[in-house]
Formats: sequence, structure tokens, C-alpha cells
Amino acid sequence: QTLTSMVNDLSPDLMPVEGSSLSDALKQSANLIHQAKLQRGHIILLTSNNAEEDDVVTARALSKQGIDLSVIAMGTPLG
Repeated sequence: QTLTSMVNDLSPDLMPVEGSSLSDALKQSANLIHQAKLQRGHIILLTSNNAEEDDVVTARALSKQGIDLSVIAMGTPLG
């Protein structure tokens, strides 16, 4: 229900800079969870990018902090 209520507010304009860095997005998401003083969190990542090694390292570090990650891969066979 929470996600459904927020979907209409999602927009690329929310991002401070253009580009894509999964690791940076995960870190920013974790910062928001910590700022809310939550002990646990769950990030739902929608992406068309392939994960790089530093993305995997970041995801593992977040897991140790009690932050779960779900990835929804999007795209077409052509990219």
C-alpha cells in the first residue's frame, strides 16, 4: 500500500544529477532510511543496468545494516 501511494510521485526529476550509478542510488536510499531513524529497511530497485562489482559490495554492506534489497530488472532484449 505504501509503495502504491508513492508511485505517482516518482519522476526522473527527483534525481539531483543525470546518469546511473546503482551504488550511489543504494547509498542515498540507505541514508534516507537512517535519517528516518529506522532500524531496518527495504529498498526496491528498478533498473535497466547490469550490476558492477561495487554495486554488489554496496548491497552486501547494506544487508549487514539491516537493509534488504529487491531488484526489478527492466528492459528489452535490444537494451
